[in-house]
Amino acid sequence: MTVKTLEERFNALLAFLEEIYGPNIIDDHEPPTVKPAEGFIKEGGWGANQDPDTWTIAKMKDFPNLYKVVDDVGKNVATDFTSIKTAQSYIDWAQSTDNDDTNIPETPPPVEPPSEGKSITKDGIEVPFEIEQWDYTVREDWRDGGARFNMKCPASSVVIVGAFTGKGGDDEVSPKLLMGRHTGTAGEPISYLGCGYDGGMPVAGGTPRLRFEGPHNKYSDAAKSFKVRESVDSCHGKFKLYMAAAVQEETGVRFSMYQGKGDNESKPSNDWTLVYELLDDGSETKKIKKSGLDLKFFPIKNLDHCKGTEQSVWRVDATPGLKGKWLAVGKVKGKNA
Repeated sequence: MTVKTLEERFNALLAFLEEIYGPNIIDDHEPPTVKPAEGFIKEGGWGANQDPDTWTIAKMKDFPNLYKVVDDVGKNVATDFTSIKTAQSYIDWAQSTDNDDTNIPETPPPVEPPSEGKSITKDGIEVPFEIEQWDYTVREDWRDGGARFNMKCPASSVVIVGAFTGKGGDDEVSPKLLMGRHTGTAGEPISYLGCGYDGGMPVAGGTPRLRFEGPHNKYSDAAKSFKVRESVDSCHGKFKLYMAAAVQEETGVRFSMYQGKGDNESKPSNDWTLVYELLDDGSETKKIKKSGLDLKFFPIKNLDHCKGTEQSVWRVDATPGLKGKWLAVGKVKGKNA
């Protein structure tokens, strides 16, 4: 009597089943990879080759801590991946569906156009200003228990946005607008480059304020001629949305700050509350000048005092576990000197 091995028994069973159900009853093809939640594809795409076998991974130029998927000639397929692994999983997903009509990466539904006088960032933050152009370049400078998030200042009327959270601290989310590079530390000559508007919204919640800075690093007391001042919520343990604007008007510069107080963990809440507004028409800065602080550039109607070093900054000091996201600066349409 011949004893069959387990392999022989299995092959005999497989042959029997194939006679009934046909060949390839056992398919060793792996199920499609799950599409990662990350990845940004602009509406209409960038004109890249849609064959995923031609795709590779590259670092993003303006955001070197992020990655993108590009085709064989370097055209963007998808951007804003936080790791090489996630970007590769996007390629794997596309390749796993390459045997049917799903090989073309899904394009997210277009963002509903904002109403007149509003604009939306690539991350979905809607602002009550008409923006001519957004810029997402951010240079992070981590120190003093927090960070400076340095961005461009494309014009004399700007809006900056971002979301922040931390595990504690009682400092501020501070927008610094219409100012240049900060110099004037000990041993250096006085510099007017850093003159500008210095706002503040407490990270632990509380009353916002505005100071006039100039020359760096000399500040006025908190301005008293504000039109609006409302308390902000704490961002301890949860992301809050922040926005600040400096907009040119005929009689001066209108400085304003906003907070989005809803759920900003996965997408912007866009439930803006105007928490501070002041029109710098020169009346308050004239009083401050008499106290000895040199504010000769206020109201700041142009960026000449920056001498090419202009920047927009979110500064958040002394905030353990600080995190920031969705940062952008926009040039306000038709409001620039």
